This record gives sequence, structure tokens and C-alpha cells, in this order.
Amino acid sequence: MKQYLFYDEKREKTIFQNKINWLFGILAVFMFLLAFVVIMKDSFLFLLLVLIGICYFPGIPLVLKYYKKAYYIELLESYIVCSGKPNNLFGKTKIIYEDIFYVETGRREPVIFPRGITREQMVNEFGGFVNVYNKDRKYLFSFRDNSLVMEKLLEKNHNIKVVECLDEYSF
Repeated sequence: MKQYLFYDEKREKTIFQNKINWLFGILAVFMFLLAFVVIMKDSFLFLLLVLIGICYFPGIPLVLKYYKKAYYIELLESYIVCSGKPNNLFGKTKIIYEDIFYVETGRREPVIFPRGITREQMVNEFGGFVNVYNKDRKYLFSFRDNSLVMEKLLEKNHNIKVVECLDEYSF
């Protein structure tokens, strides 16, 4: 079972439904037009402007989409795969169910979140989050408040302590 933290396929808009992508598209067209005006004078500048135009559209919208999809957890039979750590966005971590000790349900914000978006915006858009820690109160991962994920965690590890809020925790 795979759960994305900050991405929802049901709410995903097409490229042109998102207003900011129109701006990137207009900038790309402007760069292409400018490149064709410059082609007679300098071929290097032409190539540079075309590459900048491709970067604006569709480059930036695609990067933003996959940036949000980089944060997920996947519950497997004997361990959990977590992707999207604070220091390594696309790095994956394997966590054994027995390593989980605390599940914090009272704090609604996720410990990690994509840059450019506040924790409060994440809660407003996706609902509450549950944070998971090990025995030393070191942060392991977060997931959206989902009873199926919680049931699977409790089923796999009976020693998990469900707490309202941890006072001290670390990365």
C-alpha cells in the first residue's frame, strides 16, 4: 500500500488548469519568439534562449509535480519504504516495523513538508498528519491521518505507543 504525503491524484490538475503554468507557458513562447529574432545575429544566443524556453515550459511544471510525488510511504509485508527525507528528497529509507515506538496523533502538521508551502497549508489541503518516531524519539516518517495505515502499523508491531504529543523529538 503506497500513500503520497503531499500529492492527490483525484485533485491533480492538468497542466493548463493550474494558473501559474500559464505564466510559464507565456514566458516560454516569449523566449522562443525572442530566439527567432536573434537567430540572424548569434546562433549561441539562439540556442540559449530555446533551452531557457524549454526550461520554463514544460520543465518547471513537471519538476513541481514530481517534487510533490517524491514524499511517500509504502507499507510492505516486513518493512516500510519511506521517501522524501529532509536532507535527501529522493532518497529512500527502509524501516522495519519493530523500529517504530511512538506514533504521535495530536500534532496535526507533518514534521517534513515541501519547500514553499507552510505546514498549515498542508493541513488545510490534505487534512491531519500522523508523525512516527523510534525509541530514541528520532523522527522516522509522517503519513496522512489514515485508519488503514494506523491499523497496519499496530498489527505489525504491538509495542507501539500512541501518544497525543511528544515534547522532545529530533531528526
